[in-house]
Amino acid sequence: MGTGLLVPVATTRLDPAQSVDLCVLGVELSRSAIAVVRWFRPGGDEYLWRFSF
Repeated sequence: MGTGLLVPVATTRLDPAQSVDLCVLGVELSRSAIAVVRWFRPGGDEYLWRFSF
């Protein structure tokens, strides 16, 4: 959300200890952008992690 740019990443699954590297580009991200990471636990619970730059 905001003025930053993040190219979408299509990942169907990450196993424990795996990771994905992302690069967010934008001018003054700390003033005008947030990111939301969304994932599902094995039981189907949805988790959201919202953070500011």
